[in-house]
Amino acid sequence: MKFIDGSITSVPGVLASGVHAGFKPDKKDFALIYFPEGATIAGVFTLNKIYAHHVAYCREALKEHTKFKALAVNSGNANACNGYEGYQALLESTHIVADALDILPTEVLPASTGVIGSPFQANLIEGVMAEAKEALSSKGGAEANEAILTTDKMLKHQAYEVEISGQKITFGAITKGSTMIHPNLGTMLSFITTDIQAEQALLNQALGQATKLTFNRLLTDGHTSTNDTVLVCATGQSSVQLTEANYAAFVEALTEVCQDMAQRIAIDGGGSTKFITVQVEGAHSEEEAVQLGKYLARSPLMKATLSRSDPNWGRVSSGIGSSDIEHLDPEAIQVFFESERGSILVWDSNQFVHYLEEDARQIILEQEIVIRIVLNQGEHSASIWTCDMSEDFVEVTSKYARL
Repeated sequence: MKFIDGSITSVPGVLASGVHAGFKPDKKDFALIYFPEGATIAGVFTLNKIYAHHVAYCREALKEHTKFKALAVNSGNANACNGYEGYQALLESTHIVADALDILPTEVLPASTGVIGSPFQANLIEGVMAEAKEALSSKGGAEANEAILTTDKMLKHQAYEVEISGQKITFGAITKGSTMIHPNLGTMLSFITTDIQAEQALLNQALGQATKLTFNRLLTDGHTSTNDTVLVCATGQSSVQLTEANYAAFVEALTEVCQDMAQRIAIDGGGSTKFITVQVEGAHSEEEAVQLGKYLARSPLMKATLSRSDPNWGRVSSGIGSSDIEHLDPEAIQVFFESERGSILVWDSNQFVHYLEEDARQIILEQEIVIRIVLNQGEHSASIWTCDMSEDFVEVTSKYARL
């Protein structure tokens, strides 16, 4: 896969814009993504049993329809836990967008992110729809990305090219996410576009597989959001048709796109200073590898220790033992700290390893580090992505209600 400058609008058949509507005091907070010829859309959503109104709406809409023409996304207000009034305001917003674009309300998918429990004002969207429509552009992906951010420190957008069935297809993506990130998505929205021709059923299947290996192996704080949404939108502008014959190649490409976006969320974890990969090898099963990796990745003890670049491997060893995986032999475990500066074995077969602490500290001083755990119980592995828990992390998270 080739990474290229761009975003969702690098894909033929996609226009986008980002404007300020008033959900936030002064930053862009409304993104409009438009597919003039329509797009086949598949989605996955939060597993939180308390979910935002747009999640309920989109789940049903995607069961009833396969093609849509617009995504309307606001930031600053989650429109979650707002009862009957919140859902009615969402319906009103879909009509506002549809009327402005001269399409059907059923061709609009809404999404929200921001503060939970704040009354949702559809009139804010009405006030800027003319501006958002006028600003629609094949270069508007970055503006749309800016408009969906909350506590994010950086934009997360990219375009990609890959060859499938001997021909080039294009992907584009924009993502937001920083805090309230836990496997089964997180406080995150991700919108992925591609020009492949696809039926919704195969697209759904592919997205499910890609999400399982990427967004569902990401966490920053162990808290699952009410609003998590990933949508993949296929404009069909390419001559390539998604079939059973090229399905595996497409899934591989989509997984790479999702992994890139997921890792950018971990790198941007609210106030974090380190991107951490917990890499589990030699597990009895993939399920146990994931279970152990997730347990460590949400450990505040380990994350706080790594924030100070303290090579206290005891935080790791105690976490391994607390993870409750069935197939575990302390006499067989090895733990390594790794980064661009090298690799060092810090715990081996339940025994202390003689090494220079300063050597280990130098390795984890890097912004990107790997905690590699070899269980020697089988041939399965998994990587989980997270971030450290710094003082700034607490600061950013505690101020979320004042976006």
